[in-house]
Amino acid sequence: MEDVIMQQIVNIIAKDENRREEEVYQDMCVAIDCAYDHEDASIREQWRKIPHAQDKPTPQEVIAYFADNLQVHSNVRNFQK
Repeated sequence: MEDVIMQQIVNIIAKDENRREEEVYQDMCVAIDCAYDHEDASIREQWRKIPHAQDKPTPQEVIAYFADNLQVHSNVRNFQK
């Protein structure tokens, strides 16, 4: 996912929540850390399916993964109609 798109996403969330962009991005990182280290093994397993270059996925990698999956599921649903 391009950094410009990620910046736009963070900017929109920051404006909607009346917060600084840095806070929004940091909260995304904290949420990913919590989910990635969740006590439930099945949840951890799902999060580990997200392609990532480092130890844990970045917000960009998470958003790209979910966007790709939404697109695939949408295409399948449209095909089934």
